[in-house]
Amino acid sequence: MNQHVDMLRGEVSLYLQSMGLRPSTKGYQYLCFALIQLLQGTPFQNTIWAVTAIHFDQALHNVLRCVRREIKHAFVENPERFADNQESSTPTEPPKNAEFLRLAQAMLTARYLI
Repeated sequence: MNQHVDMLRGEVSLYLQSMGLRPSTKGYQYLCFALIQLLQGTPFQNTIWAVTAIHFDQALHNVLRCVRREIKHAFVENPERFADNQESSTPTEPPKNAEFLRLAQAMLTARYLI
């Protein structure tokens, strides 16, 4: 089981970094944890942000704010990373936390057949 978690952690880390998120930030850490939990099939999918907040002993609004700030930072650095492959235009605003998490989970699942 630990090998599987280590593999997931590596794949999630590569994906988040490819999207421009910085490993040194709390938002990155929260996203990494949430994605690993979702990819492992956690029964708490609808409350993943609350589970993340509990795990890190943080208030939910702090977790959400850190994640939002990190997504915005990555978006400002390079909005084209967030473009949908089917669309030709670059998005004008960063995705919401839940949307980013959903897309990241789908992308990782499709890319690595987790």
